[in-house]
Amino acid sequence: MVAVVAGSIKFTMPDAGLEGRKPRPDLFINSSHVVCHLSHGFNAGGVPSNEFGSVNDGSIDRAISEAAWRAKAEFRLDTKDKAEIAKFEFGFIQIMFDGQFLMQYAGAKPLLGSLAIQPDFQNTFYLDSNPAHTPWTLPPADREILIDDRVICFTGDHPAFMAKRRTENFHPSFAKSAAIDNHVQLINHSMHFITVLAQFEKATFKVQPLASFRWQLKYQFEVKYVKGAPIIRNASSIKFDPQAKIGDPGFNGDEKKIFESRSGLFFNTVAPGRYRAALQKGSSARTESDTWFLNVPKDFFTAK
Repeated sequence: MVAVVAGSIKFTMPDAGLEGRKPRPDLFINSSHVVCHLSHGFNAGGVPSNEFGSVNDGSIDRAISEAAWRAKAEFRLDTKDKAEIAKFEFGFIQIMFDGQFLMQYAGAKPLLGSLAIQPDFQNTFYLDSNPAHTPWTLPPADREILIDDRVICFTGDHPAFMAKRRTENFHPSFAKSAAIDNHVQLINHSMHFITVLAQFEKATFKVQPLASFRWQLKYQFEVKYVKGAPIIRNASSIKFDPQAKIGDPGFNGDEKKIFESRSGLFFNTVAPGRYRAALQKGSSARTESDTWFLNVPKDFFTAK
């Protein structure tokens, strides 16, 4: 059995930032889409610029050029025997809890209504790994480096979500009208993560946590339109544990099940389809009104 030398794990935490810059939540808006993203590693040119561009069917991958934050862990093993070490893999496994997701849209004036979208991917735990290299967050070439008995493991992330800037309000009061467009007015999306440094034994399929850190990301935006141009109020936040926890991560029941089985739903697979379904007429994830919701400000939209 290969073991990590006690006291040898050293972390470089994500809050150190990339190139001296800490990740910052932001909202990008073009003529047809909005993207919740972090400040580093975002490519605006990868976002569809027409109403018929696809939403979250792979286009988001072209908008995210790299991880917005990175972390690494270094440690030593109790052997330099390459044959023994080859029986194990090391890397990071990430588990996500998706909390509230709410998007509100409103018409250019109160009589054009408003609507709320709350897809049913909320309040669920997910295995937030690279689907092609599950359960790890990164492929082998990027995940670990072995130098004699020294191991260096890497991870990183850039949670992002793309949605329509406008969507149609299907309230019965508008049944005889031309299509009534509502404009994005509010986005609330809270996510909680635990990122776990792990050792995996190939022969027994046993996975052991070595260290971990938790972090939270909340996208919270309100949008107004002045002469038709979007003005964004950003109350978002991202927070990492100040230091990694060595040993037992303190899993809850859902986290423990996903970690030990190394399997679970993938948020990046589930969420886009359920958001698209929520755009459809008659979806139970929609709440529609033929006037503005009470939280829509009076100066929400001024025309050109």
